[in-house]
Amino acid sequence: MTDSAALYGSTSAETMTARLRMARQLGATGATEEALALTSSTLAEAVERLGAHDPVVYSARFEVAVWTRRVEGALAAARLYEDLLEDLRAASAGPRLIMQTGWNVGGCLLQAGDADAALPFLETALAEAVEAYGELHMQTMLIRFTHVNAVAAASDGAAGIDLARRLADDAGRVLGDDHTFTTDARALLADLLSTGAERP
Repeated sequence: MTDSAALYGSTSAETMTARLRMARQLGATGATEEALALTSSTLAEAVERLGAHDPVVYSARFEVAVWTRRVEGALAAARLYEDLLEDLRAASAGPRLIMQTGWNVGGCLLQAGDADAALPFLETALAEAVEAYGELHMQTMLIRFTHVNAVAAASDGAAGIDLARRLADDAGRVLGDDHTFTTDARALLADLLSTGAERP
């Protein structure tokens, strides 16, 4: 970040982007509160210097939501992601950021215990991922994993099992039996099979 500041200036878009990357590194070490503080200060400065609709501002808002989820909880983050998603759609922003933001809204709502509210966001994000990448891309399969959990949690255990079986089969075929995601997908299927009869 020091090199970026020296080259571009301390308030340049490049330097602010570097600060967001540094926050990711801080968070990865467990310093989540510091990461949230750095992304929040970067966001405030980016809005002031670049304007509310600059791509760096959208990235900073996304990162603030990431660390809010870790520090303050899923419901607080869901509100931030949902506000960001609304603004991204209004601005016709990049489809990848829209998709990832919608996925995170759904994931946060699911984590907060509201699978019914999560489902529309996850279904939209999944449709966007399939259109952009196809069903077997890693990004799509990650969204499928969250979607399966939401479907099952929303009292549709049979549909969840069917979706989980397809996901586990696809992961094994595309990624191989030893891939971590394949293991996770098969574990999810096993869990749904073992508890499906108990779901309302």
